[in-house]
Amino acid sequence: MSVAAAQPAPVAAGDDEEEIVVTGTRIPGRVKLDTMAPVDVVPGKSLMHVGTGTELANSLAVLAPSISFPRPSITDGSDHVRPATLRGLAPDQTLVLINGLRGHVGALVNVNGNIGRGSTAFDLNTVPTVALGSVEVLRDGAAAQYGADAIAGVVNLRLRQADAGGYVVLNYGIYNTSFNTSRGSHEAEDGQTMSIAGWMGGKLGEESFLTLSGEIISRDPTNRSDFVNPAAVPLYPARTVLGRFGDPEVDSYSLWFNAGGPVSGTWELYAFGGFQEKESIAAATARAYNNANNVLAVYPLGFLPKIKTEILDYNIYTGARGEVSGWEIDISLGFNAWQAFSITDLILALTALSGIALAVLTASRRSPALPVAFTVITSTLGALATLLVFYRILNQPGPNDFVEVKFGAFLGFLAVLAVAVGGFLAMRDEEGEDAPMPVDVRPTPAAEGPADPAPPPEAEPRA
Repeated sequence: MSVAAAQPAPVAAGDDEEEIVVTGTRIPGRVKLDTMAPVDVVPGKSLMHVGTGTELANSLAVLAPSISFPRPSITDGSDHVRPATLRGLAPDQTLVLINGLRGHVGALVNVNGNIGRGSTAFDLNTVPTVALGSVEVLRDGAAAQYGADAIAGVVNLRLRQADAGGYVVLNYGIYNTSFNTSRGSHEAEDGQTMSIAGWMGGKLGEESFLTLSGEIISRDPTNRSDFVNPAAVPLYPARTVLGRFGDPEVDSYSLWFNAGGPVSGTWELYAFGGFQEKESIAAATARAYNNANNVLAVYPLGFLPKIKTEILDYNIYTGARGEVSGWEIDISLGFNAWQAFSITDLILALTALSGIALAVLTASRRSPALPVAFTVITSTLGALATLLVFYRILNQPGPNDFVEVKFGAFLGFLAVLAVAVGGFLAMRDEEGEDAPMPVDVRPTPAAEGPADPAPPPEAEPRA
């Protein structure tokens, strides 16, 4: 009989025990020591300083022992989108939230001998670490509160909220590795990684904020393959490395935003989202010259097949929250997908964001000229987006038209809603308490003393 004791999780640098958590509890205002379920709170600074490169999943695996991030190789699509697991369960049994709203799983089904075979998962590496203020990890099943996709637990990514400040981080790293196998010793210097990331915060009105975060990554592949077996392929020299087993080559850039501000009373508007484009090249199983899948006339020395992918992942959320008759209400809309981001979608997104900014700026009443400018911008973008949508439907039909037009309609709805709210608030400003008060002009009272007698009427002239 053996007894195993749980190892306490390391306390992340800068962790504050009084930080409010919102994951795994229905009672607002609780700190992590008061919650019934175990919640790890990982600050954003710890994610940046952990020294594991630019992958969020890898940083979380170091700071939160309940999270595992295996690095499979030669597993086809799973080389490009590596799943993370919580408490050793399947990747699709962990619910990932972004600011408390559900994030979308990927379109890739894990196959081959990969962990989580037959499941799909949220790609944590689509969110740069610099964009996060903190991460809450619920290390317990929460299916009763969140649904069947939270059997393993919940990971809540809380985006950074800042109305001022910012910084830029430069990263550089390379592997210098030596290892020995039964076929000889190896020395490798590869996997060079360079990245630049940063964030900045600004104000949208007196009490509103807008935080922008971005990251650009370039990473070379790694290779830990052994030498070929001379008995199997006698034509190759003894120290020939034919295959490639390691990390893929990756080039990606990400851009995220988080905005919000009060509208009136206890109500506030919020919007957040992000976009990542990633190109990666991974290797499959090498084909020697005498392999049955090789054509000697084309590849007399064999070949190494490579899988190249281009992944576009984006998330857009917006909503309003407030209190009505003692009830906390949160109404939100979200759209997220893996698909190409067209110029029409970009213009519609700018339309929606301009409308939201119009509403926030009008509510804050900072300057009467700004709402007028945003109204002009929003109307122009909306008209241009509408023309582009009709042009694409009539002249450029394709298999993705329905999905793209659906996304465009969603963003157009957000723009119309935001402009309507902004127009209502603008009319309220013109007719409400901020309107200039009428001036009552009255004659200045005369000095004390008897009033001057009225002048006698003039006599009418006689004929």
